[in-house]
This record gives sequence, C-alpha cells and structure tokens, in this order.
Amino acid sequence: MDEIDLAIARYWQWFEMNCDRLFSVKSNTDQVLEELIDQLHAVDSELYFEVGVHGEGRELIVTAEGKIGLFS
Repeated sequence: MDEIDLAIARYWQWFEMNCDRLFSVKSNTDQVLEELIDQLHAVDSELYFEVGVHGEGRELIVTAEGKIGLFS
C-alpha cells in the first residue's frame, strides 16, 4: 500500500469514528470541521468540503474546487 492509499484509509477510519460528531455539527466553527479539513488535507492539500443540512439529513460534499488534474 503506498502513501496516498494509507492517507485515504486513515481518512475513512477517522470518518467512521467521527460520523456522529459530523452529523451533530451546529455551526461552521465546530472543532470537528477543523479535524475534517486536516484529514482531507492529509490526502491532498487541495481537497475541501461543503456540509449541507436538509431537514433531518446531512450532506457532505468533498470537492477539488474544479481542479480536474486532482482526479488523474
């Protein structure tokens, strides 16, 4: 397993351990969001996220902000 694969695996492990905290976010200053960006940047420093609230549901979008080269 190479370094990027390990970083991705660590991200998903962190996500599984913190999904309840992410679901409970009340403001954009919540500490778990800082942790989330740190985890994403460990995979690639140009990854970002958006969080949406839809009634009782939540939506997490990971984005490269249009940088197509990050997908190759």
